[in-house]
Amino acid sequence: LYMPASRYMKRIEGTSRSPTMNTFQTVIGGLTTLRVYKRLDYFQEVFFKSSNITTNALLHSNFSQRWMGIRMDWVAVLWVACAVFMCVGLMDSLGPSLIGLCLSQSIQLTGLLQYSIRMAAETENLMTSAERLDEYGQLPAEENKGNLKAAPAAGEGSAAVSVVDSLPASWPEDCDIVAKGLTMAYHSNPGVPVLRDLHFTIRAGQRVAVVGRTGAGKSSLLSAFYRTVAIPDGSLRIGGVSTTDIDVFSLRSKLGIIPQVPTLFHGTFRYNLDPFGLYSDEAMLEALRKVRLDDYVAARSGLDTSVGDGG
Repeated sequence: LYMPASRYMKRIEGTSRSPTMNTFQTVIGGLTTLRVYKRLDYFQEVFFKSSNITTNALLHSNFSQRWMGIRMDWVAVLWVACAVFMCVGLMDSLGPSLIGLCLSQSIQLTGLLQYSIRMAAETENLMTSAERLDEYGQLPAEENKGNLKAAPAAGEGSAAVSVVDSLPASWPEDCDIVAKGLTMAYHSNPGVPVLRDLHFTIRAGQRVAVVGRTGAGKSSLLSAFYRTVAIPDGSLRIGGVSTTDIDVFSLRSKLGIIPQVPTLFHGTFRYNLDPFGLYSDEAMLEALRKVRLDDYVAARSGLDTSVGDGG
């Protein structure tokens, strides 16, 4: 009874902790905005609901440990009692040394039995993390119906993707962007499109600002460019080539984005600049020079400088 219940509580705790921490980080990061728009009460309620689930799982997990501990103590007490009665009954055939050894070892069983059961259960509970990783590994991969791959750009090494069809090496430079009847909906709610019958043309070299209130579809439009969400109707063409005809890796590697919140990964400058090993050192140093970080990198270990918490 204890092992399945303990494992289930650990699984609930693991799945509920992430939303709780995400909500906490979101509130701390946007505290000023939430105060301005008077939305603190709403996020406080969301955080309390999420934390209650995590706390309940932890509380019931502790209850189950206490339940198991009491019963293991009773089992150990019964075992010691049986050993005592056996020693009394066999007093004539057993010597004092054997009786003392039997009783001392039986008394130690009280702590060892509970400790062994608890460690076995804790090991199984911790394996729920590996279970979640395996579950994520079994998720279906996104569809990649495009067969056009971009040619290597200047500075890319031999590991770059190869040319399958006639997509120019300079694509998408000097290309117009044309959307015709673009319609998009998220997988969670496919019946409600967030973009509906969208038509626009952006000429090469134009600077365009997309303005709208929260939920108007600005981020959704960006998702359509990167094909993170399927486009059921309409088309989005860059340089006369539909994005759905291009290999996903090639499409995303040729588009650039500057996020609102910059993110660095643990590793080196080389890994953060070129995680797939496509570019030469000269190309990466040139990129650092353009943003005036070349002196900072050169004063340390170059591209192999480690990146950690706090920079």
